[in-house]
Amino acid sequence: MSLQELYEYIEQQVSQKSRAVGGNQHPMMKGELEGVLPLVKVRGR
Repeated sequence: MSLQELYEYIEQQVSQKSRAVGGNQHPMMKGELEGVLPLVKVRGR
């Protein structure tokens, strides 16, 4: 799993769950990243 994949999952989940309780949150990823930053290696990838 890459940092980008993790961010996309978190952004989707936070947005959905905040709307479900009447909120409106949208996480942001700030900073610079060159290349891929693997966080977890998943078998089969």
